Amino acid sequence: MAKKTALVLGVIGGVGAIVAKTLIKDGWSVIGTVRAADQIAEAKAEVPGLQHVVAVDMSNADNVEPALATVLKPDMTLNAVVNAAATCPFGPLETTPVSELRRVLEINAAGPVGVYRACIAHLRRSKGHLVLVTSIAGRVAFPFIGHYSASKFAVEALADAMRRESREWGVKVVVIEPGGMYSRMVDLQLKQVVERKAALSAEERARYGHYYDAHEEGVSGRSGGLMPPDVTAEVIIKVLNTENPETRYTAGEAAARICPLPRTMTDRELDDMTTTGVPVDQGRASA
Repeated sequence: MAKKTALVLGVIGGVGAIVAKTLIKDGWSVIGTVRAADQIAEAKAEVPGLQHVVAVDMSNADNVEPALATVLKPDMTLNAVVNAAATCPFGPLETTPVSELRRVLEINAAGPVGVYRACIAHLRRSKGHLVLVTSIAGRVAFPFIGHYSASKFAVEALADAMRRESREWGVKVVVIEPGGMYSRMVDLQLKQVVERKAALSAEERARYGHYYDAHEEGVSGRSGGLMPPDVTAEVIIKVLNTENPETRYTAGEAAARICPLPRTMTDRELDDMTTTGVPVDQGRASA
């Protein structure tokens, strides 16, 4: 049997690294991506056996296709693509710059479209899998991660469009919706929380400071009540080994509980759930 090949976006830390390691162990060839060229050595050290590592800066989605074209040769077989790369700033919409929304949408939503464009011809030939990691925050919009929720809602819609546009060729587009999960992104988010909290004006601190404090306390360190990335990685591996997977999978207990709520609760009930004791066990920091 020919060796299968996968492209895994974001192979340093978290879900991407675990998925890449598992696939390599299972006999796959794996191409990994990192954000910047100076991270390539780190990726090779963390995930030994990667076939290639390429820098793909998702903050400029127009560059995604050219970057991936350096490793995705026209005649190669590509059986699976897993996009686990994302960013999640924390802060109220009132004080978070609008430019941050553009940045988050570029990385989390426009970037995956660039990946789709770069890979769809290969996946069409192989009838392969395209796995997009979203979040429970793509089903329920939580306060203080509004930009992130907007981007994940967008990915949910884009995934539906991708699936419906490519289904006649047998491409399997699957969404994974994790609950709150520890990852490298959490560390970056917490660093930003500390910096932004320190920069709050006296008025802003009176209004929002306790939310920053609660978030920092709630997700600080690996014992912050967040599930390990292994849970999500296991779901992804299951999907890649399933010939006809479902269109969506939750990952973790919180996701299984929260993702169906928009179909069973009113907006006012969701308002109460998401604003009582913020942050809740949701996407305080997610995929």
